[in-house]
Amino acid sequence: MNVNIPQLADSLFERTTNSSWVVVFKSLITTHHLMVYGNERFIQYLASRNTLFNLSNFLDKSGLQGYDMSTFIRRYSRYLNEKAV
Repeated sequence: MNVNIPQLADSLFERTTNSSWVVVFKSLITTHHLMVYGNERFIQYLASRNTLFNLSNFLDKSGLQGYDMSTFIRRYSRYLNEKAV
């Protein structure tokens, strides 16, 4: 099945602008999975972007779990950024 790599990646990046940690986490997990098991073109596209995830200020204020998971989201996004270069 042919997939438009830029469109797929941009859709995942767009989801990381959501304020819900659950939505952002799912996007990060999907991106990570595609980086490991997906098409080589996906990884090349990520490497060609100047910035992947800019989540250094991410904070889900919806509840206690949101606050707790926000730290993990920020760390996980940094990890994926480093892995993609």
